[in-house]
Amino acid sequence: MTAWTAAVPVEGWGPGGRPAAFLRLEGDGCIGTGESVAWTAEEQALFAERCPALVPRGRHTVRKLTDAVYSAAGAVYDRAAIEAAALDLALRQAGTNAFALAGLPARPVRYLHSFGVLPDPAAAIRRLRSAAPGACVKLDVDPEWPDDVFAELSALEGVTVLDFKGRGTPDVVERAQAWLPEALLEDPYQGTRDEALSTLAKHLPGRVTLDAPIRAAADLENLPFTPYAVNVKPARMGSFLEALRTIAACGELRIATYVGGMFEVGPGRAQSQVLASLFSAEAWNDVAPLAVAPGEPPSSSPLEIPFPFTGLGFPPAQTRASS
Repeated sequence: MTAWTAAVPVEGWGPGGRPAAFLRLEGDGCIGTGESVAWTAEEQALFAERCPALVPRGRHTVRKLTDAVYSAAGAVYDRAAIEAAALDLALRQAGTNAFALAGLPARPVRYLHSFGVLPDPAAAIRRLRSAAPGACVKLDVDPEWPDDVFAELSALEGVTVLDFKGRGTPDVVERAQAWLPEALLEDPYQGTRDEALSTLAKHLPGRVTLDAPIRAAADLENLPFTPYAVNVKPARMGSFLEALRTIAACGELRIATYVGGMFEVGPGRAQSQVLASLFSAEAWNDVAPLAVAPGEPPSSSPLEIPFPFTGLGFPPAQTRASS
């Protein structure tokens, strides 16, 4: 078992690069990898330091290993990284991949280009589309945006998801829905989980999707309303397997799903792309290939899953986008 940290330069993160930590599990001549999505260099260093004590040695089933990890690891990002590495190793040892196990084909993954809060998002979209015509986008919403910003966005097609990140007020949510009635509204209201869900139940605007309130399949029970869709993030849930359970539960409830990321820069991104290809290939996935080099042109959706490969994901260098 090996764990190490890195600062990965990627477009959109800022100076110094995205703090990252990676985990490698080895056995029977195979290697499985996982990635921590913790946000700071200090958190990533702690993950790399903790790993030797968290991962049991010897021969284990995935269930036995993950049960041991869940008992020892309190941080969900730690658990997600270790479980992903264990699944990756098990699949490589078996010479197979998730598509073969599920009996499903690898489908091209539709993805959105994601932007953080910007003072002039319409200008950013126009710049993007000069290099990637027709690109669809996901925008983080600034509750202080005036109507002029929403008016400019309404004149552009392909503004697919408005992500409020739990910061929305009734005023900005109402204006967003009025200007962009076809957009999905993600986590629109502020407050605690229960407060935000209660507000949504009373004032359900448009096509609401949930991200942060859904950390496990059990969180879908007893919701005060039925969301249009759920943004499934294995790292946030602390488990790729829990993400699968959540997708299955959404299917039973006829709730759409799409796969989101947490700025993964290595194997975690490829593993999320595989999940999207399996179960939400035509949805609004936030798993775009990363632009690593400064000035690198944006990729164009959809993403083709490269074959052949074994494991839970594939080397990021193999990722390619269709034109």
